[in-house]
Amino acid sequence: MILQLLKYHGCVPQVGLGKNAHPLGIKDAPRFTEAEVETYKPEELTRFFFACGPRETAIFQTLHRAGLRENELATLRRQDCNLDGAAPYLHVRERPEYDFVPKAYEIRKVNIDPDLTSLLREWLKTYNNDLVFPIRQGTIDGHLLRLCERVAKCAGLDPNCFWLHKFRATYATHCLRKGMDLETLRCQLGHRDTESLRRYVKALQDEERAKKVAEVFADNRISESLRAYQTAIV
Repeated sequence: MILQLLKYHGCVPQVGLGKNAHPLGIKDAPRFTEAEVETYKPEELTRFFFACGPRETAIFQTLHRAGLRENELATLRRQDCNLDGAAPYLHVRERPEYDFVPKAYEIRKVNIDPDLTSLLREWLKTYNNDLVFPIRQGTIDGHLLRLCERVAKCAGLDPNCFWLHKFRATYATHCLRKGMDLETLRCQLGHRDTESLRRYVKALQDEERAKKVAEVFADNRISESLRAYQTAIV
């Protein structure tokens, strides 16, 4: 719209220098670059969960093994946890008493594995409250990120490298790595369509490509030649 106004008044600026100079056009507009997916490494998670107490374990294992968003977890209620039967799940739905209203396509039943089911069942026996993860006053915990950073620091990890959505990204890439189809993952995560999962697929493809390159150069003769060369130039 601004460009059209400039053209109307004959004030379109020039872009570039010398022979490369040309009138500013739509192709010169800045392009959106999607941020790369960041996930936790297995060794990071091992150290992180070793530093967790019972409450922290229940909270972050739920994020890690169910892929919930922060508000979906913070407002999770007992009545949203179906931990009995052959297909246990966490129900993400409207929770008006906590001012939580998900988008229509985010309302879903998130199936969970037996280990997380057992963990949540035992956790819910330890107190009596409507919320699954309340603070001591029985209200919503609005400082889950701060808690995550504190656990990371106690584990000797960089707290700046730990945030809540990273558990969700780790969950998504782990599911894809284990062969979960896109439609199932879309339902689990509460995305509008499978196209929105593209960034997770790309992250997995990048990981697989790096693994294949490493395998190609894992030949002992190649590795020995490289080590000999490195020794010779030191």
